[in-house]
Amino acid sequence: MCVHVFCVDDLPLGVTVWVDSRESHIKVYADRALTHLGRLTEAGISLVNQALAERPGSPSLTTAVPCV
Repeated sequence: MCVHVFCVDDLPLGVTVWVDSRESHIKVYADRALTHLGRLTEAGISLVNQALAERPGSPSLTTAVPCV
């Protein structure tokens, strides 16, 4: 399963990471504050991986396969 990470400015109610699971891929919305120069910071990577770990069967950013 592949993971797409989108950096956004307007997640609701102080949410920093939102995971949307689909059949063949996962969309992750991460607050832009978790990025630097358009890439997730180490703290951002950690929070995204924690959010993914809460979804049974979801890969981490390290174990996700490339999207086709």
